[in-house]
Amino acid sequence: MIRRFVPKGNVRLNNVGMMIFQAAKVGDVEALIMCLHRPEATSADLSFEDETGQTPLSVAAMHGHLACVKIVIAYTSVSGLKLDQITKNATKKVARYLNLCKGDLQRFKTTRAHMEIEASKIAGKANCSAKDIERFVTCLDCLVKECGYILDESSEYCNWILRATSSNNIPIVKRLVEDYKAPLHIRTPKTRENLLHVACRQGSPLRYYLTSKCPTLLLELDVNGDTPLHTACKADDSQFVSWLFQVHREGTVRVNGGEAPMPNGAEGHVTNERNGCSCKRPQGVTTHPCVMPQSDGIEVTTNDLCRTPDELGHLPKLSVVKPFLCEKLPFATEKI
Repeated sequence: MIRRFVPKGNVRLNNVGMMIFQAAKVGDVEALIMCLHRPEATSADLSFEDETGQTPLSVAAMHGHLACVKIVIAYTSVSGLKLDQITKNATKKVARYLNLCKGDLQRFKTTRAHMEIEASKIAGKANCSAKDIERFVTCLDCLVKECGYILDESSEYCNWILRATSSNNIPIVKRLVEDYKAPLHIRTPKTRENLLHVACRQGSPLRYYLTSKCPTLLLELDVNGDTPLHTACKADDSQFVSWLFQVHREGTVRVNGGEAPMPNGAEGHVTNERNGCSCKRPQGVTTHPCVMPQSDGIEVTTNDLCRTPDELGHLPKLSVVKPFLCEKLPFATEKI
């Protein structure tokens, strides 16, 4: 992999542009981003030419590396883009994208690649200003309504909501879910955590919002076989765990028309409106999906949350959550 040859430190080398070129040539997205984020990297490095006159953009287009093409365009100023000649030598898939970018320049004075990277950066911010949110909405309106982007579970753009959840960016998560119908059943690549796992691990107020919006997230397992409830217990999150049991009766977590009481200081809560969630039933889930037309709400039993009593035996020695779980789940008292 080309990233093995990315030098360490801040020593300025004449081959920074060459490394960007090589990463674009072989399609190594991770190495390309590493090179672009180096302190000594400049915009001039994106104009590096080899002995044949090829640039990072032209060589990525010629070899069909669309992801690298998007990145190089996004990091190149609009005034510095010269797409006509590059389009002629690009693969069909890349040429189609470049032609769309040329149309974007005429319509929006920017390209969809620039809007994608800007939206991704805003989604990853911990503290968004009103101006950031306004710009995010502008970018998404152009991408979704004008450019025809679809935010479904197979789309790379659903990573925006994952980035926003990881950074506790509540306004952006709410915008994506409520205004753009972004899917909630997405996973992190390595740990297979869903959005609720991430929110519970961080103790984010989004854990209330996501549970109320899509309760079946509670049933999904990560790579270790943990549900979000397990993640909350491991974090000794007594507030969220007790809230889950407060909103149910006789061992059932029930989210129905916003009747669930919220703990003090919990933000980001939105009721699960009837027929308001478009999420599909996750694979392996046997309980109700998020919304049933003939139902007033959904039910998630404690058996679904814990799967087997033995699973609670893997939890650490908890200081606050343990007594509560022992009371609510007496079958697991000796295991905790």
